[in-house]
Amino acid sequence: MIYGHGDEIYRYGDKVKINFSSNVYSQADYTELKEHLMQHFDVVGHYPEPDAHTLENDDGIVTITCEPSDYAHYKYSEIKNLGKYACRSMYAGCILVSSDKKLFVSLNGIGSEFVGKIQGIGGVMDPSDRFIGGAIREDGSTDNNKLSPLVTAFRELEEEVGKEIRDSVTDIGKSYLVTNDNKYGFPFVFYSNLDSKTIQHAFDSFKKETGSNEVDRLISFGKDDMAELEKYESGQDIGVVDLLKIIMGEL
Repeated sequence: MIYGHGDEIYRYGDKVKINFSSNVYSQADYTELKEHLMQHFDVVGHYPEPDAHTLENDDGIVTITCEPSDYAHYKYSEIKNLGKYACRSMYAGCILVSSDKKLFVSLNGIGSEFVGKIQGIGGVMDPSDRFIGGAIREDGSTDNNKLSPLVTAFRELEEEVGKEIRDSVTDIGKSYLVTNDNKYGFPFVFYSNLDSKTIQHAFDSFKKETGSNEVDRLISFGKDDMAELEKYESGQDIGVVDLLKIIMGEL
């Protein structure tokens, strides 16, 4: 995981001889794995990412204070259900809107921890996802060097579906905050100048070229696909179906 998060073995062809990716296939019995982790917890390696420590809402302006976390804390939180002491991960991504008004999300593949579920095209925020070159306001404040979900969303878009689709984004719509108290998500609405068929072809070409398996395929929904969307109620990341309905209603 040199670039962002996830299994990046596809980037290196046959150069990688041993794969130490932390991704674990989710449709399996974890009993023995969890027992092993608990017995050897002191040697679990570092996995730095921002941990959402506090959240404040000041009349619609949301401020999240972060602290560093590591993979050991994340896995221990998951296994032991630590409640308010759990590691609360943050992620960002996008709902991609094609020029013919189709809404694209990703169906997670075997390289993802959440295989088989739909989610916005995105992933976990990285400590390096920071806003650079921010203007200085009259009061002297600036967003320069602050963690930026938007930076994460663009990075993840290129990593998961390719540069051609990332470069097709011509406008940024609304942003949202979704949470289940354990995860904080920041989905953006990205508008592409490509139509739905071109987006699908670009993704298929990227997947064939790289062998990436984090995204199994892209799924698109239009205003006439509400019945199809409902089928994913039980197979979604937090809030995805409701968010798609909201965006559809505003197109």
